[in-house]
Amino acid sequence: CKEIKDLLSNYSNEWKWICDNYFVPNCKMIGYCTEEKCCGMMPKGLEGLKEKIIEEVARNYGFSPDEIKKSKSRRADLSQARHIAIYIARNITNLTAVEVGKEFGGMHYSSVLYATEHIEKDMKTNNDIKESVEDIIKNIRDR
Repeated sequence: CKEIKDLLSNYSNEWKWICDNYFVPNCKMIGYCTEEKCCGMMPKGLEGLKEKIIEEVARNYGFSPDEIKKSKSRRADLSQARHIAIYIARNITNLTAVEVGKEFGGMHYSSVLYATEHIEKDMKTNNDIKESVEDIIKNIRDR
């Protein structure tokens, strides 16, 4: 959106470098657009990042990306993998719980918050989960 680009051009060269090399904030993040009227600008590379998260978690836990993203199964191992993907999506993107829920088959935002809190709690008490999450995040960033 032209207005956002003009706004960002007023920032320092360091900020421009960060935007060029990482992501440009979306319009809602910097308060330009509202829910009712939005230009739809998304952070650069975010679409690919969401897919990378789902693919990496699926690969790590032996599921297909569709199982992680869309399955309504309550199998413990699949549910754990889905919760980890949700946790990572919430923590390395700037997506809201509502936006993450849409990516995971229309999950309600409260379920996204529950999954995030569940993994945060598990990471404090289970070193294997903590290491797994950290490895997945490292693999996503290294891709």
